[in-house]
Amino acid sequence: MGTSAAVMWATLYYAYHYHEVHTIIPKYGHCLLYFKRFIDDIFGIWTGTAQEWSDFCNDIDNFGQLRWDIKDQKLSSSVDFLDLTLTIEGSRIVSKTFQKKMNLYLYIPPASAHPAGCIKGTIFGLIRRYYAQNTYHKDFIFVVRLLYRRLLNRGWERELIQPMILDACTIVRRKNPSSAPPAQPETGTQGQDEELLFLHLTYHPDDISRKRIRELYEKHLGEIFRRELNIDRPIIAYSRPKNIGDYVTKAKLHQAPGYTSSIIMGRHRDGLDPL
Repeated sequence: MGTSAAVMWATLYYAYHYHEVHTIIPKYGHCLLYFKRFIDDIFGIWTGTAQEWSDFCNDIDNFGQLRWDIKDQKLSSSVDFLDLTLTIEGSRIVSKTFQKKMNLYLYIPPASAHPAGCIKGTIFGLIRRYYAQNTYHKDFIFVVRLLYRRLLNRGWERELIQPMILDACTIVRRKNPSSAPPAQPETGTQGQDEELLFLHLTYHPDDISRKRIRELYEKHLGEIFRRELNIDRPIIAYSRPKNIGDYVTKAKLHQAPGYTSSIIMGRHRDGLDPL
């Protein structure tokens, strides 16, 4: 969308249409057994009449230049919503992963100057999501095989990728990733009373490893830091260096001097021109 904040702006912009202009939810709430929206993607269960449906579609379209195609949709037992395909089967709804045909699947290539753990994190994150998305195990296996082939097409070696995928599949089957993580950290004493020293470095593939940095720290600084500064252990944190994209497609929004968001919102509340 051009900037990292664009999704939030679009969501707020259309929320104003829903709740302030045409009052979509108050007007048609009695016809919606279920309703969720992400920008221009809507998923709902409609229980109203045909005339109410026509009025609902007209009101949805009557805002800005965005046009929806919900009037053209035909009755079906299956629908694609975001990255899911939801299907009614008897008395239940089953799901499987949906992927657009035009998706290029531009995963990190092996020649990229990313930390070695990035591709492992990518694989585990995707497999965990696929396992949670697919009701049937055969659909999960199908999409994992696609992931494997696409990573090979990106240039990754079979001997490196295959064990990562197998390990990730074993972990997600053992853990039950469909349940949400706890809102609070698990109880325990590890890390709660530790004094940590953070070393923040810019990553480069030719630098010495994190393991070697820890070894040098322990050899030259560990004992004296524990005795004099009560530092228990170091944390080696990496950030990526700037790339071409950081310079040609900056995500930072422009802010006029002297006009912070609080000033603009305050003027809006007072009925004044925010600019």
